[in-house]
Amino acid sequence: MDTLPDSYEPNELRHITDLEHFHKRPSMYFGDLGAATIPNCLAREAYCLAIDQIVAKNCTRVTTEFTDDGFASVSHNGTPLAVTIDPRLGDLSEMRAVAELMRFCAEYAASEYVHSSICKNGMTALNALCERFELHNYSGGTHYISTYNRGVYESLQAKMDASNQTGVTVKFKPDGNMVHYTAFDAIQLQQWFASLPIDTEGIEINWIDRRDSMKQ
Repeated sequence: MDTLPDSYEPNELRHITDLEHFHKRPSMYFGDLGAATIPNCLAREAYCLAIDQIVAKNCTRVTTEFTDDGFASVSHNGTPLAVTIDPRLGDLSEMRAVAELMRFCAEYAASEYVHSSICKNGMTALNALCERFELHNYSGGTHYISTYNRGVYESLQAKMDASNQTGVTVKFKPDGNMVHYTAFDAIQLQQWFASLPIDTEGIEINWIDRRDSMKQ
């Protein structure tokens, strides 16, 4: 991702602690929450970091995974997020700002395409409408895990990681109390991703579906 724009001032940022923006009026951001397409609408918000890394040519692999416990994840092996507090973000790091500030991932993207076309609401809206939301950040031999429960920040864990892995994984599970359907349509997401006007030559694109119900 690119450097933080100087125009950011902490008092101008909209913070997810004010959850009524999403919890009371979620349809303002995603439309009919009874539609079967809503899980994929949520999922598309999770791709902004990976697509930005592809456009910036900072990664060689993007992986999408679905598991039988209702989670989906989007990973890239590009530039990790900063975990130290940035004075321009108040008491937040870049890692938390991506999940907690409205459209931060779009405004902070290196790619104008992500800013204008991909990040509609930001991962903040995805976070708010998820029962569980996790950011896994691999940086400098450490695996950082930031967790949220229905949009509310829980904790940041740091574990030593000897795998030399780098990049970011966004892992999320839609909240069945907020949206009527929670099952992702993997084929539809693949078709959407393949239709994007971005150059993926040389990028390993993986789609992994571990859901037992999809194996019948």
